[in-house]
Amino acid sequence: MPRLAITDDMLTSAAAAVALKDYDPRAVLEAQEAPIYLTDEEGVVVYANDACEPFAGRAPALGKDRWCVTWKLYTNDGKFLPHDECPLAVAIRERKPIRGASTVAERPDGTRVPFKPFPTPIFGRGGRLVGAVNILMLA
Repeated sequence: MPRLAITDDMLTSAAAAVALKDYDPRAVLEAQEAPIYLTDEEGVVVYANDACEPFAGRAPALGKDRWCVTWKLYTNDGKFLPHDECPLAVAIRERKPIRGASTVAERPDGTRVPFKPFPTPIFGRGGRLVGAVNILMLA
């Protein structure tokens, strides 16, 4: 899997699609090479783009997986990281984006992949938390 970077082009394309109001949000997410997933306000995964499966080494279980699409998580020093302590869980609890984090995903086949998550809470009308989005970038 190639290393990807969040670029101004990615952000510009997404912003342009939103500004035009003539887009399918899922098509915008599917067009990205980086793994991107959405959760509800409880952290339950409700959407994962196609890039999530090769990244995680498994198909995300929509409506069942909570906080993350990965099988297991570890800190950079190898300590097991429960999903309810992962950066997305923290972002939802603290109601703010988490930046600068890095973790290691373990796939069901035992391979480990270091990555940087970019979890961001999503707020609806009146500032109500409605879910979160996370983009995963290889470290």
